[in-house]
Amino acid sequence: MGVQFRLQTVPDERSAAEPQAESGRVVAGVNLHSQVERIYEETRGDLHLYLLCFRLPASQAEDLTQEAFVSLYRALSKGQEIQAVRPWLFRVARNLALKARSRDSAFLAIDADLDRTIEATGSSPEAALIERQRMSRLNEAVGLLSPQQKECLHLRAAGLRYREIAEAIGISSSTVSEFLRRGLCKLRRSLNE
Repeated sequence: MGVQFRLQTVPDERSAAEPQAESGRVVAGVNLHSQVERIYEETRGDLHLYLLCFRLPASQAEDLTQEAFVSLYRALSKGQEIQAVRPWLFRVARNLALKARSRDSAFLAIDADLDRTIEATGSSPEAALIERQRMSRLNEAVGLLSPQQKECLHLRAAGLRYREIAEAIGISSSTVSEFLRRGLCKLRRSLNE
């Protein structure tokens, strides 16, 4: 992803004696800079991939990933209490992507770089053709899903639990479950035809 997010930290003699934060949680008494940096390292890849699912250009997805983490740092430094950091980040990223998408109508197709990606793997021409056909069928099947089904599938693929997906996009857990169930059924039907 090229761009690295680094927080400038001032050496603090307490930091060695401070308790370590649990994964995905912000713990009082632990250096804020190191916590946000750790969360960034654990979450940035999934968040970036999620933003790419909005069909944003890769550079814009990187910028929005950075912006989401800056928002996290600002919120925490102002004393805002965030119980579940990962869903909070995905919700902020989603809002940023929707705002960016409403401002800019030119987006990349999912498979815009498919040929270059397949060629880069060093496959034989036959294997590349089979892979291209498989990806084409998958893209067509994904195109049949509703926007909500796509978003729930992308978040689930990023490792979020149903409850976290519900928090991130502002719907109930049972609705997430239904979107995922229906989306997977549509994909299976489309790919098995």
